[in-house]
Amino acid sequence: MKGSNMKNRLPIVLSTTALVVAVLGVTPLGEAAAKVANIVPRAMFANNSDRVDGISAARTPKAGHLVALGRNGQFPGSVIPRTIAVEVEQEGPQGPAGPQGVQGKQGPAGPQGPAGLKGDKGDPGAAGLDGAQGPMGPAGVGPAGQAGAAGSPGPQGAAGPKGDTGAQGAAGAAGAVGPAGAKGETGPQGPAGAPGAALAYARINADGTLDTARSKNVASVASTALGAKARLFCFWLRDLPISNVVAMANADGSSQPILTGSALGAGMPLTSSCGPVDDAAVVYRNLGDTSSWAFYVVFTN
Repeated sequence: MKGSNMKNRLPIVLSTTALVVAVLGVTPLGEAAAKVANIVPRAMFANNSDRVDGISAARTPKAGHLVALGRNGQFPGSVIPRTIAVEVEQEGPQGPAGPQGVQGKQGPAGPQGPAGLKGDKGDPGAAGLDGAQGPMGPAGVGPAGQAGAAGSPGPQGAAGPKGDTGAQGAAGAAGAVGPAGAKGETGPQGPAGAPGAALAYARINADGTLDTARSKNVASVASTALGAKARLFCFWLRDLPISNVVAMANADGSSQPILTGSALGAGMPLTSSCGPVDDAAVVYRNLGDTSSWAFYVVFTN
């Protein structure tokens, strides 16, 4: 029974050893496996040791045979396939186009190309039709002709009856001014006149200020605009007992002035429009030029 099992195990051991040697032959461990295979006693070799599961061995690659390792412990190069088949996955159908991307910035303008060749001259066009005649212009005005020569006077006729006296004719133009006469001698100075009745007087400049050199007993004057063409002038006379105010336009004042003077006091016009110490007021209205407010004013009792 043991002998029978031994015979059956021996081919299996040898076949397994050959398979291990064949697999490890492609690595450095293959050399070690080859040495192990050499220590198997030749006495254990059997007639069927060249087969593994009925497959025979061959020194060169053959279909259906096992191939032994070379002296270098590796399979011969003929065992390795020359070509390697690579399975390529078949490409599927093309998918739908994706959405259009954002337009990129415009690139710089390219250089100007060379000028093209000059074309041939075209044929002349047909002559246009004659235009309609324009309207006649206005008649020109020539220079007046010269007056003809006066005819000779005819014979004097008989005198007619005397007619009625006609209406007086229009006055003739004024004659030219004659030359100025010689300047007469200066007469003697007359006697001094009686003192004036004015308690105070003033001259107001074009800008509405007081001309102190031509004023008397006027302490101050203030003016306020009453619109575009009117001003109110308030005078302080140091409490003089005045009752009359007369204002007159100055030569350098407005061309159309209206001046109204008034003494100030309880219940009198313009009193509330001036200050508490003011004694008189003048309203100056300009109907013409408003560039000047010059005038004279006299204050009497």
